[in-house]
Amino acid sequence: MWKRLVPGLGVAASLVLAAGCASSALPPGASSSAPVRQPGVPSAPATSSAVPASAYPGGLPQLKLRPASGPVGTHVTISGQLNPGQVRADEPYFRQPAYFNLITDVWADCAKAPHAYPYDCSAGPASLAGCELIVDLIHPLINLDTATGRVTGSLTVGGEGTCFQDRPTGHPQATLPGRYVLAIGAHATSWALFTVTGSPGPTPASTAPVEVHVASCPVPAGDYAGTPYSPRPAPGMLSLPASLTLPGNAQIFGTEFLPGPASYLLGPKSATCQGYLASADGGEIMTATSVSDRSESVTMIIRPGGAGPSTDLACPYIPAVLAADKVFRQDLGHVFCNHPSADVIRQMPTHTASLYAAAVLVPAHAKDPDIQGSGDGPDPTVALYTAEVGQGAANGQMVACTLAPGQADICAASLKFFLATQAQISTRISAASLSRMEDALSSFLAGQNI
Repeated sequence: MWKRLVPGLGVAASLVLAAGCASSALPPGASSSAPVRQPGVPSAPATSSAVPASAYPGGLPQLKLRPASGPVGTHVTISGQLNPGQVRADEPYFRQPAYFNLITDVWADCAKAPHAYPYDCSAGPASLAGCELIVDLIHPLINLDTATGRVTGSLTVGGEGTCFQDRPTGHPQATLPGRYVLAIGAHATSWALFTVTGSPGPTPASTAPVEVHVASCPVPAGDYAGTPYSPRPAPGMLSLPASLTLPGNAQIFGTEFLPGPASYLLGPKSATCQGYLASADGGEIMTATSVSDRSESVTMIIRPGGAGPSTDLACPYIPAVLAADKVFRQDLGHVFCNHPSADVIRQMPTHTASLYAAAVLVPAHAKDPDIQGSGDGPDPTVALYTAEVGQGAANGQMVACTLAPGQADICAASLKFFLATQAQISTRISAASLSRMEDALSSFLAGQNI
């Protein structure tokens, strides 16, 4: 395996342009049939027939990491843009990445490393010389919007990894300070650089992640007709930041619609969950419905399915989406973008260009045709809409909760959980701005007695 970084792109956006899974990390004196990485040398033709677009020398994608450096435990957001050709070539790698790791080559002295590895090298003990250290990531998420080419995601830098092909050792190794490449898809592809600055300091007990049980949210097998996929459950446990407290009567439901990151919904423990996949256009919906009262539910639209529904979704509630919808629908936005006058709408400032959010309250006994659950019973409905707005199109998501007043804490928690863990825009908003959004959402909910 060998990788080549694009000169002049900078640390956060530097790319590595090769594919394949032969190891470049060999003990001194060992040989391999695979070419060794040589920075600045043009890429050789890949030996595999399945090569991501990032392996090619023209029109290369740029993924940015924020921050681009930090100690073990650092939470990192991923963003970038692929052109249509890259989307076609790389979509399988983002949908089901064989590798999603930080990788570095370990040598006693990076300045004297074989072939002068300047980009992905970490200084380590002589016993690890030649180890290509593959570090596991915590809660890695990656998403490629095939309609827009936008890449979003996040990861937390893990504390240990293993040497590729067990050379020189197969035992777990601590993550070393140094420079790492981010591999997504094939082992030898790298989309960005990250510098590990050291081990984390002691974690106060109050900020330690909390493990919570995940209940199943099954998707009917018939929803997968015509696809090579079948329903898959989400992992049985989910790690949440301690700052995201759950009510005692709450339950996290999860499912994996298609190969890739699972989706999660917070609802009451007394609910049953159902997932829905529109395989023809990629629509994904989860609904947790109360067993005792079917008019009470929590619904999340993860992907509306198609450019039109995605643009229409938030247009009644977010002015920037309304403007994009009018362009998309050629000034027919009024057909899709009305809302009842009884709705209470509050814009949630994201402090980030092109990203928007709005909280909505539909009063008790009122009906908003665009918000599932509203008006189905005597209880109010509260919803949160998010959207990324581009030129004449938008990528929208939402969650809505309709429960009895005694379960208002579940509704508040479901919206906060969605914003913190499921909304795609949250991966592109700074931690400080996201915290301000969470405060604004809490204020709105409290003002509506939710």
